[in-house]
Amino acid sequence: MIVFDMKRRSVVFAAGIVFSGLGVAMATASSLGTTPISSIPYVITFICPVTLGI
Repeated sequence: MIVFDMKRRSVVFAAGIVFSGLGVAMATASSLGTTPISSIPYVITFICPVTLGI
């Protein structure tokens, strides 16, 4: 029972991270601006070759 609950929680957590990242990437790509929580990764994209979507 505990193993199933942990698997379900992990899947929900991973889906939440994916949707959150997708929302931040879409907001910056559409030039709507960035939120304070995503401004540091957005600035790092100008320094490193890694993009915000990756």
